[in-house]
Amino acid sequence: MTFYRPLTVIFALICAACQSGEKTPKTETSKPTAEFSLRATSDIQTPAPIKAATFVPNSVASWLGHIILLDNTGILHRATTGSAETDVVALGKYTDVIGLAREKKSGVFLALTPQGQIKAFVQSDDEGNYSPLAVSQGDVNIERFCHSAIPSEGSIWGETKAGKAVNLTTEIFEDTSLTLTQAETEIDKSNPCEAKEVLELSPNYTLKPDSDSSRLTLSKEGEDISVEITNGLSIGGINQAGFVTLTSTNMGSVFNEGVLLVADENEGRLVLISRGYALKELGAR
Repeated sequence: MTFYRPLTVIFALICAACQSGEKTPKTETSKPTAEFSLRATSDIQTPAPIKAATFVPNSVASWLGHIILLDNTGILHRATTGSAETDVVALGKYTDVIGLAREKKSGVFLALTPQGQIKAFVQSDDEGNYSPLAVSQGDVNIERFCHSAIPSEGSIWGETKAGKAVNLTTEIFEDTSLTLTQAETEIDKSNPCEAKEVLELSPNYTLKPDSDSSRLTLSKEGEDISVEITNGLSIGGINQAGFVTLTSTNMGSVFNEGVLLVADENEGRLVLISRGYALKELGAR
């Protein structure tokens, strides 16, 4: 059977962190006016709020690239940038997901269990379904995946429960099994585990969620700018920004320069924003 083969997988995913301690309640009048507004390009309804996501691009038909979503119950879903709703990939209690960059090969992503075990899934047909791969992980258990703006075909980064960053090389055999091996390299500046909440929109601009409002925070050279997600053409904005991630890879049509994904904190819904449009509006090229 012939099916579309993804080329690269992008960046990845970063959850909003809650700060401990009491906070002084904010009133509407105490919130500063947003300095920028980004209109929603499209949206996707999900069965539950989303807490993690990754992208699986398609090099043959970019608009068929997948967005892999992890909801707050631990179930994995898939969608495309043209989807109105999602399809279930796997039931379970997963805690994180990350995609691999594979040139002219079937799309693959990894999912993490609460016990630190890694499961792998490969696209198996033209309809976009995924099948499990056998995984050989060794004795390395991780707490979360670390997502990079430039994904590697042959390795991933993760962080252990002790907060140690580890680099795992990946090797896939005939789309039936995957082996992970801890690399012996020194930790260097390519390590993405250091930036837990920051998303690189461009080399000069970063984004992060603002857990106290519906907005995002854009940063450049230490200056923070408030960004609001507003209604697009027949598409609603975001009531309360929760999980946020982005990719710079081609996901088709208006998303040919990438996607900014913002999930609502309390609702089963996420908004997609064209990265090219966002860069133009923010002057972040």
